[in-house]
Amino acid sequence: IGTVPDLIGIDPLKPTDEYNNECQYIYTHAKRNDMIINLAEKVNGNVLVIVDKLLHGDSLMKYKTKKDMVFINGDMPVDEREKIIHKMENGENTLVVAMAQIFARGISINNLKYIVFCAIGKSNIRVCQAIGRSMRLHENKSMAYIFDISDDSHYSQKHLKERLSIYKEEKIPIKVKNINL
Repeated sequence: IGTVPDLIGIDPLKPTDEYNNECQYIYTHAKRNDMIINLAEKVNGNVLVIVDKLLHGDSLMKYKTKKDMVFINGDMPVDEREKIIHKMENGENTLVVAMAQIFARGISINNLKYIVFCAIGKSNIRVCQAIGRSMRLHENKSMAYIFDISDDSHYSQKHLKERLSIYKEEKIPIKVKNINL
């Protein structure tokens, strides 16, 4: 005997389809992306916005900002990435949207004050590595700030709970603020 959707000719969504549909909706949500860019523009200093999908990075890059904005993905040559990192080290007005896989390890930016997690994700290693990037000492900063944006959706909330447990385990103080879009 098949499932009810099988019996009436409807393909049930697989969990990966549900996850991908949620990502698609979140990453292309105009008001959400407006909020991310506005947040990055309001702060003084370099900002790293970490995304998981090319779609999200491309959506964010459609915005005009006062900061020098660049998208680092797998298509960008390593020497270009190094130039951007050097620019951040020596300046205060760069907004980097970067694929999480690209900025996962081996990159050091001491002059990084702000990181924005705006993707659904729960990787302990990625979260800790990104936080570590912001915690490096630099003469232009006394503190680093992490903005962890989560949505009121199934996977986003599930993964937020896992990231919150990482913050608690690492003794990272947090402040929660609800934003109604």
